[in-house]
Order: sequence, then structure tokens, then C-alpha cells
Amino acid sequence: MSNIIIPIWLRDTYARIENHKISDVDGYSSDNNSFERKAFDSMHKEFDLGNGDIFKANSKFYISGGDIYNYLYEKKQCNNVITMVIIGLKDLYWNHRDQLDEHEISLLTYLMTKDLPSFKNIFDYRKVEKYNEKVDIPIHQLFGSITPYDVVHISVADFIEAINNNEPVRINLEGTNITIQLDYEPYDFYNFKEKRLVTKIKTCY
Repeated sequence: MSNIIIPIWLRDTYARIENHKISDVDGYSSDNNSFERKAFDSMHKEFDLGNGDIFKANSKFYISGGDIYNYLYEKKQCNNVITMVIIGLKDLYWNHRDQLDEHEISLLTYLMTKDLPSFKNIFDYRKVEKYNEKVDIPIHQLFGSITPYDVVHISVADFIEAINNNEPVRINLEGTNITIQLDYEPYDFYNFKEKRLVTKIKTCY
């Protein structure tokens, strides 16, 4: 069976960097107006009183996949894992469900009834916009649910290695002949703080 390569822009994904893989997360509901307050409280606690780390601020904060490289340039975390949410990945699994076993098809069938995850830029909230002066990349708040069929994972070390070598970031979907190819352009890695393109990060190996 020949390998199927699915190209996706890295900037169209949403990512978190943790010491473990993320696969099941419930985000906020747009029906509950507390999400703006929670975003403000999280930013205040971490950026006014804490160490100023996006991912420590709130477990439902994500950044654009295009901003991962710049984030790692400032906060390299070689032992961690990048989880990337790809909107529509669940549909890709469904279209190729013949490659899954019966248990996975049953689980996927159930998860197809869930809404796709979505994200909002917290700096669009009036209460939070002042923190845009302290953070030079957008922070996105998760709404809906993330399932195992919405995400792919790659180690920080492998991610840095691919981009340092000007190669696409390729991730195989486990149990299938499908490879997700995350493409990018050099301008995706423009660092607004230093006003230049970041072209190399010291390798983790």
C-alpha cells in the first residue's frame, strides 16, 4: 500500500508544548461567558505574578503552529512533546477508516458526533488585550473538545531538527499509511521582538 502524503500549512494548526502527549481535552463553551474572565485571571497570575510562560498560564491556551519555532527559540524544551491540533483531521481519519481496527472505528464513529475544536485569540478580549505588550505571539483559547483523532504529536527535538534542515515536518498517523506533511515559509518564523527571521535553533541532539 503506497504512502499518502497530506500537506497542511503549519500555521493552520494549533499547538501546546508539554512533557506528555495531549489527546483528550474539553475546552470552554461559548455559551458560558466566564471564558474571558478565566483568560484574564490566567494571564494575571502567570504574567504579573509568575514566570510568564504561556502554557503554564492555562491548560486551554494554544499557539499557532507557525509560532512554535519562535517560542522554542526563546524557551527551548528538548525533553517535551508538541501536540498539534489539526482542524478536520478527524474527517481524514473517517475517510480512511478502512485502515482502523473495529474498536477504533467504533470510537471514531462516536467522536464524529462531537463538534470540531475551535480557537479564539484572547487578545481580542478587552480585559486581556493589555497583556499583548508582554507576549509577542497570539494566544488562542480552546473551545469544544479535542479527541485523539484531532491531534498529531512530535518531539521538540525532531521538530527543531526538521526546520533547522529546511525540511517539512512529517508525522505519520499511527496505524495508517498516511503522513501529515506540515509545510511553512521562512516568514512564518519572523521574530517581532528581535525584528528578524529566526533561521536556526541550537539542536537538541
